[in-house]
Amino acid sequence: YNCGDVMMNKIFPSISFKNQMKNINKDSEKLGQLVIDSQSECIDLLESYDENKFNDLKRKTDEIDVFTIELERKCIRFIASEQPYASDLMYIESLIRNISHIKRVGHLSLNIADSISKINFDLVPEKLVKELAFMSDYVHLMLIKSIKAFHNHDLEKARELSTDDDKVDELFDNVLTRSTNLMSESTEGIENFVQLIFIARFLERSADRAVNISNRTIFMLTLKRPDIKPLDNENDEDL
Repeated sequence: YNCGDVMMNKIFPSISFKNQMKNINKDSEKLGQLVIDSQSECIDLLESYDENKFNDLKRKTDEIDVFTIELERKCIRFIASEQPYASDLMYIESLIRNISHIKRVGHLSLNIADSISKINFDLVPEKLVKELAFMSDYVHLMLIKSIKAFHNHDLEKARELSTDDDKVDELFDNVLTRSTNLMSESTEGIENFVQLIFIARFLERSADRAVNISNRTIFMLTLKRPDIKPLDNENDEDL
């Protein structure tokens, strides 16, 4: 047993270590893009619903599920075989935790698409649909920002997500208030407004997941726990 050799290996990672780390980074970026694309397709359905696009979104959600399992396995194998330490270990652990948040965003997008399929937009005020579309776009930008902040180790961008989330909460309250008011004014098309509220709620939860990803980025880079709020009714850890 040569202690000097062990230290040298840690200072100068093996080719296997570098290759595995490179592949994990590549797959992490691919997973992030898959979910970003999935959410984008979901938003498009709000503007123009199409059954074929909905089915394609279902397939993409299944693809995300399989991809997340494989990536998590890669991370576990990497820890077991290469025994990373310090920043590398912190990154892999953070990635494993963020995989669950990213996967959940994919399922929330499918939930949104399912609610869209149940709405008769002829019975919904255009102004309300535009508000919901704006909220969708805002959450989508949050997701992009949170994933890129994680991949780029961008502490400043990660810290912006908390403020962004306050805006989403405000947008959700607006949609909720308008929808409930319209429901109280007329019994016609109540189911449409219920589904609109569901969509707003799913978007709010997606924003919460984006915040969780950014919180993990902050913790990874600073080893300090950021101020966080728990996810509603989901019993998941934030970090």
